[in-house]
This record gives sequence, C-alpha cells and structure tokens, in this order.
Amino acid sequence: MRRKIALLTPYHSASEPHIRGFFDSVGYEIVRTKHLNVGGVVKIANVPEATLRDAVKELATDDVEAIVQFGANLPMGRVAAEAERWVRRPVIAVNTVVYWHALRTNGIDDKLQGFSRLLSEH
Repeated sequence: MRRKIALLTPYHSASEPHIRGFFDSVGYEIVRTKHLNVGGVVKIANVPEATLRDAVKELATDDVEAIVQFGANLPMGRVAAEAERWVRRPVIAVNTVVYWHALRTNGIDDKLQGFSRLLSEH
C-alpha cells in the first residue's frame, strides 16, 4: 500500500514532475501540493512563518498521512514542529531530516526538542 503525503515546496510548479517521480519511486503518493513560487535562495530563506503555517493548514486534509516540505533553505524546522501538534500527523522539514540523518549516520544519538518528533523521539 502506497503512503499518501502532501508536499510543500518553495519552488514553482514546474518542479513537481521531478519531485513527484522521486517520491513515486520510493513508494509515496503525493495527493496534494503547495508551491510557494518563491524566486531565489535569499527569498526562500526569508519566507515568513505565517506563510508556512498557512500552507501547512491548507495541506492538512484527512486524506494525507504526512506533510513533507521539500527544498532546502526554507525556514521550516520550527514551524514543522509546531504544526505537528495541531495537524496531528508528521510534518517533515527537509533540513531537519538531513541534520537527523547526519547525526545518526555518525553514531550521534542526541535528541533535540523544538524541531519535530523526528529529532526529539528518534
């Protein structure tokens, strides 16, 4: 059974076929997307938290099991941790996942609060 996710990106919708292909290849079905259409890495790094919260609320429908934020430089870590409490499902920020993976790959099992259940529990 394919897991169903919603996708949040800072990119234009033209990036979706590539991203969709990746998730499809690893067994996930993207059922909903939100592209913020932010131009340039500096602008991506400065997306307001309110914009990110609104996007998560829009994506948090009953037919998705998790919300995945794809695209580095989007300041999503703390927003994802906050959102997990009110959407009651995983909200996964890519930079948090990369950091978690780097720690675990190097044998560091530290837990951190404030950056989602991934870092605080796993």
